Amino acid sequence: PDFWGLLNPEWSLCTKGRRQSPIDIKPQSLLYDPILRPIHIDNHKIQGILENNGHSVVFRMVDNELSNDGPKVSHHNSSIRRSKIMQISGGPLSYSYTFDSIQLHYGRTDSSGSEHTLDGISFPAELQIIGYNSDLYRNTSEASRKTNGLAAIALLIQISDESNKELKILTDNAHKIKYTGQSVSIDSFSISELVPDLNYYLTYEGSMTIPQCSETVTWIILNKPISITRAQGFQCPTFRKNMHYRGIGFTNVYKWKS
Repeated sequence: PDFWGLLNPEWSLCTKGRRQSPIDIKPQSLLYDPILRPIHIDNHKIQGILENNGHSVVFRMVDNELSNDGPKVSHHNSSIRRSKIMQISGGPLSYSYTFDSIQLHYGRTDSSGSEHTLDGISFPAELQIIGYNSDLYRNTSEASRKTNGLAAIALLIQISDESNKELKILTDNAHKIKYTGQSVSIDSFSISELVPDLNYYLTYEGSMTIPQCSETVTWIILNKPISITRAQGFQCPTFRKNMHYRGIGFTNVYKWKS
């Protein structure tokens, strides 16, 4: 919300920023860019932790930051093994980005869950794959404050008769973490099986959707929604009641690839 900028001087961009996210996507305003490339995401399976942080459900390869020995892993659950670093590249990205987390945003109802909207219409939920620029920066915390720091791939989620298998893994486990601070281990997860065709997307330069609202994010919104059934998806009133989400911002330029 805009009032975030009034709560802390370091959050002033939340109120005064010119490239704030999320946005309402206006199809009639899209600019076609023939130079945009397909997006690449490494396709190996990973392990991690799914946590309810009060703002969203977050899956991450725990403490996934680069060191001389690769990503560091620390968590109270000692059964989690270190996963191979996963890279995101291509598309509008000029650098390679190391996978940091997946954020799953629900709403209080099926009609108002996604952060981004399409011509004023919200989707039941939105999944965001976050990576940090590991060519230039050491970790997500540093990258989030720097130019070209973060990449976010957003997938809008729709209710359907069929369910995306990898999304079902997240939603099934999300029901186990109804309250802020709760977490659960996920032993095997495939991002490449989660996402639809990576050739079709729109992109714009925006911000983080939580304070400090830093305008350091290249957003990539995939054209095709992914699906979850009503029975498998968003039937957790306690969980929904505790979720917090941000309203729509604005930006002047966004491009699409087809």
